[in-house]
Amino acid sequence: MTRYLIVANQTLGGARLRELVLARHRAGPATFHVVVPATPTVDDVLGAGAIYGGVLGAEGLALPLDGGNEQTSQERAEARLTDALRLLTDCGVEATGEVADPDPLAAIADALEVGEYDEIILSTLPPGLSRWLRMDLVARAQRRFDVPVVHVPAAEDVPSGEG
Repeated sequence: MTRYLIVANQTLGGARLRELVLARHRAGPATFHVVVPATPTVDDVLGAGAIYGGVLGAEGLALPLDGGNEQTSQERAEARLTDALRLLTDCGVEATGEVADPDPLAAIADALEVGEYDEIILSTLPPGLSRWLRMDLVARAQRRFDVPVVHVPAAEDVPSGEG
């Protein structure tokens, strides 16, 4: 049985990733483990509204002008994971998952310490939008881990944020 490690965040429900996973599933017996790094957004770091309508106060801290999305990065990651596992199960795919370290490279390392995988499927936002690509995550994962890494960039119409 082939074991796949999926690493994604905002792109977890994307069509390209879903197509790849279903192709792997149809190719033969397989299991999938989904790791969702709880990557913080700009709003998590600076406060809701910091970029759109926020102001800087004393000490350079963002003072939000609106409530924005009050979910934490952990809660957003958990919601994405729940939705993804439901979708995969509905498609007949055997899948487990977890919310992981905010650093995607550390999240991969943690998963590889616990389980063995035949392939890492790394899903990111498109070039120009993805912080993960700007930090050269794909190449760094390929160099660091002795497991093949497949990169799946999301379609261009995905909102900005993180992989």
